[in-house]
Amino acid sequence: MSRPGEELLTLSELAQLTAQTERILQRFVEDGLIEPAQGGEPVLFECEVVLRVRRIARLRRDLRLNLSGVGVVMELLDRLEGRS
Repeated sequence: MSRPGEELLTLSELAQLTAQTERILQRFVEDGLIEPAQGGEPVLFECEVVLRVRRIARLRRDLRLNLSGVGVVMELLDRLEGRS
């Protein structure tokens, strides 16, 4: 959930900031790799999601992981970083 006063990003803004398409970002949401700050329309994201999307993109590009593999790596990283 977003914190009071925190700026939220639209899907389009997140796409621009991360050089990803809106469709791939929607897929990341569907696969549970990123979570919107709130549901409904428009879908909005916390600013910290930018770093997560960039990390996902690096895993896909540099290690050539598919989204399932990225999910496993992200889950492990979240555990190591104390997020889950």
